[in-house]
Amino acid sequence: MKATRVMLFRADGHRQPRRHLKPGYGSSNEVFTTRIHLFRNGERHLVNLFDSILAHETYPSFELVVVDHGSNDGSRAVLERYADRLKLTSILLAENDSFSRSNNRAANATAAELLLLLNNDIISDTRLLRFA
Repeated sequence: MKATRVMLFRADGHRQPRRHLKPGYGSSNEVFTTRIHLFRNGERHLVNLFDSILAHETYPSFELVVVDHGSNDGSRAVLERYADRLKLTSILLAENDSFSRSNNRAANATAAELLLLLNNDIISDTRLLRFA
């Protein structure tokens, strides 16, 4: 399996140094983080993504912001199906838009300290938001 490189960014756009990410689970030291996922016609990937988060993610202080680029498959139904089980904000666009503009939209929809930009085909098989 190919390793996935994860880069964290503060909401102001600067990279967050890894050494500063030492949340104390269950304490006020947790860093509120937003996982941002962009997609178009990603029904199958979204189901795998959401199921893997529900099964493996233990970090309590995060949310998901997803941006749909005008999907015409069952992606929006998947978002509705998981909305009550995940901290999920959906930004629904009528058509495809640029990568940077969509990430900026998602970043503006959150008050998180850190932003994690990921593809929607990623599978969380461990605690992705574990900071060591």
